[in-house]
Amino acid sequence: MSFSFSITREASRDILETLAWSNNSFGPDARVAYEALIIATLKQIQHGPTSLGTRDRGDLAVGARTLHLRTCRSRVRRGVRKVGRPRHLAFYQCAKPKVRVVR
Repeated sequence: MSFSFSITREASRDILETLAWSNNSFGPDARVAYEALIIATLKQIQHGPTSLGTRDRGDLAVGARTLHLRTCRSRVRRGVRKVGRPRHLAFYQCAKPKVRVVR
């Protein structure tokens, strides 16, 4: 089942800043790799927001969950190098049938 999916402005800004930092610090190949990992993570959230690897963070907000990007490394499309040690996580809220990526 696929959920209705949205990304807040703050989350979009975080993604763009992370990709810019990755590009400036490690080069364009690293940015492409991190972008592919972020896309794989967002797809995982959309298709299974409560799947294995996600963490309930109801202590922070109602319906809040996190998913560390390292959990989705195997889902990156072929031909793109794997990010060795991703350091980020996605913070989102899930209220069936909607998922909203917050940060």
